[in-house]
Amino acid sequence: MRSMHSLLFQRPANQNFVGSPFLLILLAFLLLATNCNPEPAVDPLAQDGFMQAQAYNISDSPLPLAGEWMFQWNEWVNPSSPPERTDSNLRKVKVPSHWTDYPSTASQPSHETTSASEEQPSVVSNRDPGLPVKGKASFWLRIQLDPNIDEISLRIPSMDTSFVLYWNGKEIARNGYLTDDLQGTKPVYYAPQQVRVPNQKENLLVIHMGNLVYPRPGLRDTILIGTEKLISGISSYSNYFAFFIIGALSLLTIYHLGIYAMRREDRSPLYFSLFCMIILVRLLVTGEGLAYRFWPINWNISTALEYLTFYLAPVPFLLFLRSLYPEERIRFADETIYAMSASYALFVLVAPIGLYTQSLASYQVVAALCVVYALGILTVAAIRGRDTARSFMVGALILIATLVNDILYSQRIIQSMFIFPAGVFLFFFSQAFLLSRRFAIAFRTAETLTLELDQKVKDRTKDLELARNRSDELLRNILPDSVAQELKEKGSVTPQYHPLVTVLFVDFVDFTRISERWHPSELVTELDACFSAFDEITQRNHLEKLKTIGDSYMAAAGIPLSRADHAFLACEAALEISSWMHSYQSRMEMARNPVWNFRIGMHSGPVTAGVIGTNKFAYDIWGDTVNTASRMERFAPPGQINISAATYEIVKERYNCETREKVEIPGKGLMQCYSLARKPV
Repeated sequence: MRSMHSLLFQRPANQNFVGSPFLLILLAFLLLATNCNPEPAVDPLAQDGFMQAQAYNISDSPLPLAGEWMFQWNEWVNPSSPPERTDSNLRKVKVPSHWTDYPSTASQPSHETTSASEEQPSVVSNRDPGLPVKGKASFWLRIQLDPNIDEISLRIPSMDTSFVLYWNGKEIARNGYLTDDLQGTKPVYYAPQQVRVPNQKENLLVIHMGNLVYPRPGLRDTILIGTEKLISGISSYSNYFAFFIIGALSLLTIYHLGIYAMRREDRSPLYFSLFCMIILVRLLVTGEGLAYRFWPINWNISTALEYLTFYLAPVPFLLFLRSLYPEERIRFADETIYAMSASYALFVLVAPIGLYTQSLASYQVVAALCVVYALGILTVAAIRGRDTARSFMVGALILIATLVNDILYSQRIIQSMFIFPAGVFLFFFSQAFLLSRRFAIAFRTAETLTLELDQKVKDRTKDLELARNRSDELLRNILPDSVAQELKEKGSVTPQYHPLVTVLFVDFVDFTRISERWHPSELVTELDACFSAFDEITQRNHLEKLKTIGDSYMAAAGIPLSRADHAFLACEAALEISSWMHSYQSRMEMARNPVWNFRIGMHSGPVTAGVIGTNKFAYDIWGDTVNTASRMERFAPPGQINISAATYEIVKERYNCETREKVEIPGKGLMQCYSLARKPV
């Protein structure tokens, strides 16, 4: 079995394995961080352009064609019979690598003085600038596999350099066009390819490459070889994983755009969705190159998108950070990074591909500074106890670790694999969870506040209802129900004419003289007791109390709603008041307390009723009937009920009425009056 170190670090960039990607990423992080597994790889490696792999079981695990390949600069060798590896003019180069890493002149030790195991491919020295970017080259490797396996497959990684691949002299794959003068050379396809090939006793793999402008030409990643079933499984798994990540990012983008559309006060979902969108486009044009499978794009467009997404990614990321932790950001640093990102992106849009691709190395410095700045913001936010800052930092560290890994690997500084897509998935998933947590907290807070507000509203409504009931009760004590309702609805009361009502007056005899013998508080108490009894009697007999003036009490029957029995109701109330007053006088005399006598007067006739006043409403009646009723009370004998002739004509059949002498009424002349008494049963 091969070591885990070999599995993680000897695989090419575009290969994924059947198994858990999360476990693979976790182990990769641990090994990259600690380098704790020194066990050497046991995969067969090519030496002197030859790979002896007859004992390697390619049915269980794919074999990376890594090691020493033969290399011919500025010439395309015969794909059927390339020069023998014993030719001293040939080079041996390490694959995977870029040919700009090779020295400009071939200088290798002689085979007679150095064994194959001691030979090392030449590398660029400080004095040697290396091979140029523009040029053509040939790579070839002879491979011996288990002869019992008839059909095998190759997984060819995505390449930025135009190539044509030959297997045993036959062309089996290409990603562009090659011309002798290189003027028409350009890659047109960027995506891994799977090719089925026959297995011979010794197989010859030849690659012709040509490059005009791309700054990192050559075999950047290794080719995998294995059985068709195994390679198909790897390709399918890689596609499934790529589709999964892209689908997840698409959903996150749409979901957070929808959240922002519904609540635009918080812009963090907008910035997060823009960051998702940029990474989504980058994943479509890199890695498995899924964009080539669905849209008619070419290599130039995909390369521009690859660089644009890398240069623009810091902008929404920092905006997202700013929206979460506004107090921790440094405005000058933000604006500087925004300006630099925009400048690099504009350079990609206006400069030719051969020029803008050379800007990657300098922008990686900007990206590193952006990473340091973002970590600084998160560190300060975590120290200050900002919500989700520590969790955000964990996700950001995972993303940064994968980004640094990919940058170092792309520069051939470390032997690893491209794991940025997996890091992106973990980061975005964690950030989506954190945003959801923020929204959940906000929702719970809003829900709690809503419940508290609802309770406060209920309590306030209850208080208002109690206050309204009290005010309505007070209003009903001042005004009749129908009048009070009209006043609340309209704000005013229309005066009403009543053709026949009975007005009742009650007054105390010698009130002023007797009241001088009472203490003020006692006087008010006794008046309140009397008038309260009158109120209860008039209310029970359906009379409307109108007002009290000093020791005088006024009520009327037949208002505000006209009644045919108004005179009878008034007579019943008057008789009950008379009876109560006699009992009251008896109690007061027994207690040897001063007591006043009473007199009652009534008259029936037309009145006009209405409400007067704006601040303190008062329901009152006007007309000659009121004046006449008041005169009846004034000229009534003490302790008796005096009624007018008009009232007498209405009630004479029901009550005993004694005829009194005519009385001279001021303004009225002589008027016949009657004393009211209850008819015996």
